[in-house]
Amino acid sequence: MFANKSHSDETMNREYIEYENGRDYSGHEDDYGVYYEEPYDEQGYYYGARESISSTGSPDMQNPYQIGIDTSGLAGSMGSLGLNRGGMQYGSMSGRLATMGRQQISSQFKDLSLDRIIQLLESDDPAITSNAAAYLQHLTYNNSENKRAICNAGGIEALVSALEDRRSSDQTIEHVAGALRNASYGCNENKLQIKKCEGISALLKTLRRKTNAYIRVHTTGALWNLSSHQAIKQSLLDQVLTDCVEKVLLPYAEALRANKITKDLTGFDQVFTNVAGIVRNLSSHSDAARRRMRETEGLLDSLCDIVKFMAINLDDYDINGRGIEGAICALRNLTYKIHREASNTQQSIPRLTEKKSKMLGLKSVTVAAPYQEPNIPESDPRATGIDQLMQISVLQPLVMMMMHSTNPQTIEASIGIVQNLTADYYVTSSYLRAHFRKEKGLPILVEKITDSSPTISQTSIIALRNLAVDLKNKDLIGKYGMKEVCTHIPGSHSDSKQVDEKPALASLFLAKTLVEYNVENARQFIEHKGLMKLIDINQSIHYSDKLKKATGQVLQAMWNIEDLRSFYRKELNLKKAHFQPTVLHSGETMRPSNRTSDGRPVDADSWV
Repeated sequence: MFANKSHSDETMNREYIEYENGRDYSGHEDDYGVYYEEPYDEQGYYYGARESISSTGSPDMQNPYQIGIDTSGLAGSMGSLGLNRGGMQYGSMSGRLATMGRQQISSQFKDLSLDRIIQLLESDDPAITSNAAAYLQHLTYNNSENKRAICNAGGIEALVSALEDRRSSDQTIEHVAGALRNASYGCNENKLQIKKCEGISALLKTLRRKTNAYIRVHTTGALWNLSSHQAIKQSLLDQVLTDCVEKVLLPYAEALRANKITKDLTGFDQVFTNVAGIVRNLSSHSDAARRRMRETEGLLDSLCDIVKFMAINLDDYDINGRGIEGAICALRNLTYKIHREASNTQQSIPRLTEKKSKMLGLKSVTVAAPYQEPNIPESDPRATGIDQLMQISVLQPLVMMMMHSTNPQTIEASIGIVQNLTADYYVTSSYLRAHFRKEKGLPILVEKITDSSPTISQTSIIALRNLAVDLKNKDLIGKYGMKEVCTHIPGSHSDSKQVDEKPALASLFLAKTLVEYNVENARQFIEHKGLMKLIDINQSIHYSDKLKKATGQVLQAMWNIEDLRSFYRKELNLKKAHFQPTVLHSGETMRPSNRTSDGRPVDADSWV
């Protein structure tokens, strides 16, 4: 029979998990997802000038493309850009360059120096200004040397000035914004220079006053690139965030509610993708930034609505794309410690253990308390902002994303949101844990424990630990998932130098949560070789103290199950000494935990 882990109030112990980022995790109460620090400049695409656009077609706005000529020399001939295409097709410089004629272009631009090309941005001839901007856009595509050279030659300042010039045509603005987008991609020097030249303000003004799809794509793309630089994030929060919500996210959510096929609206999906990337990056800035973003009217509502509608209409939208990835990653960041700001901050510490008398009342032992299912409120359709994320309706779209998305970051972030929402001992955490089981999410997370992605695997393990605070969840995870939990615990034949400690530690603390005062879960742990692995780790000289400390905690939890001590001695030939930790807690790495331990759920033979 499965008994349960739990500490009575008098016997709370200390426990920890140390992660490499320096945070201590004490019990589940701080097991919020570590928010994303955006490491990838690739989230802003390279864009050269649009290539080969016919009068009846439109360019592919989803993917970057190579222009197909050698741009290694700044003095490349403008006449070599293939402008004289047949029919209504144009070359890669600009869809409109051919209107000036090949001979005219060649004579005006052939072998110009970089300084001269930058000077032409100030020309009174709109066609020359547009072509100069297009050429700079072209030169900055996928060429770091050119990006630096243009910055050193004053090109960034000139481009920003051209963007702010009210006389500039839409064609010129499109190429200027594209040049700033390319120049800022992967080049921190240029990002800072754009900020210094008031480029953020210029890009924002352009976004506000221009409806041209390509201008909006390049403008938001440039802002996305800027948002990956830590020193620029605060400026973007101050200047750009509200417009991103009002001019992109809310209209996009409204289009989904109106059942519009967004991919049929030129540039609409790409602009959303860019802004989702901006919001994702800004949400990794700081706790203060996340609080401010959660308070921004419409931000959480639009992100939640977008995720819900895409999850419901899987066939109509690309749930593997960068747009939904950015939205879900932003939500993961914004749910970090979110309970503290919800309207309902009431705590609910479950009673997980109780004392049971034995030997005619001469002895008492700690056993699992009976399971009490929390009251699960119906979703409130009027809930907005943070309170919308406290509704049970938020869980189904996340489960759908875990099941159907093939994008690892989308999957991991969906799991991370569940991890965040089910952390700590709030009333909302309690009923969300129970409802996640009813949404049939537990088997998905158990399966993800063995996912080939280390981040998906580890996040699943930590989320399951939060979910196991619900006693029925705990019983089901132990019954159907203990094999997977044990896979990341290194065995006697493991190479200690190749052991990934992060999933190993996470698995050990999940195992501890599952087996404490739970006889049946402990038996499952033994059956899947978990106990013998722990004894090997505990006695080995090859594993780190961090891993051995966590191992010792699980061993102590196993020994505390008095009903199994006879089994240990008779069937496994183990003595109490085998369960004694060889590395004890140190004062520096311990924190008192205000958590009680898990109790026994009601009997059940299914996940729900």
